[in-house]
Amino acid sequence: PLADNFGLQNDTNCETYDQSGTCILSGSNSNYACSQAVSGDITGICSDNGSCEYVGCTNSESTNYDLDANIDNGLCVIGSICSEQGSETNTVDFNFTTLENIYGFQLSISGASIAAASSPLADEAGFILTVSGNQVIAFSLSGTYISDSEGTLISLQLDENVDPSNISIDELIISGNGGKNLVFTSSDDACTP
Repeated sequence: PLADNFGLQNDTNCETYDQSGTCILSGSNSNYACSQAVSGDITGICSDNGSCEYVGCTNSESTNYDLDANIDNGLCVIGSICSEQGSETNTVDFNFTTLENIYGFQLSISGASIAAASSPLADEAGFILTVSGNQVIAFSLSGTYISDSEGTLISLQLDENVDPSNISIDELIISGNGGKNLVFTSSDDACTP
């Protein structure tokens, strides 16, 4: 693949070739040299000396892992969330799987009004849990987190009996360590990151 930072220099250090004709990259212009060799402007075979930058998901456990990436783009899919009928006819459980600890979350839904919310995992982590309209926010003021890799993130008690398939997530924000945004997929399928 072409390096994401190719062509950032105006000249090239790709003037040295080894015995097999492979371009040896060195110095601050190595990415430019790499791009020129790949595009055919420099003869020989360009081999990356480790200075070419390939931006993508670097988490090998993520479903969108990029084997070529050496700089993380912050968009690795870390987990998934899905809804299912709760224990009562007017409750919906949002189940999750994750590869990282959860330091907070925010969830907005449409299709029903939220009467109350509960989350044993958030309670166990010491999160503050608030409900306002169709939005739930849970966070910690002391830096605690949910360490479970799967389970029920939150159960919503709704004002009326609603089929979970009629509930849609309008906004989902899940935070990791230091406020890092964790990318989650949302579907009615099984929760698999």
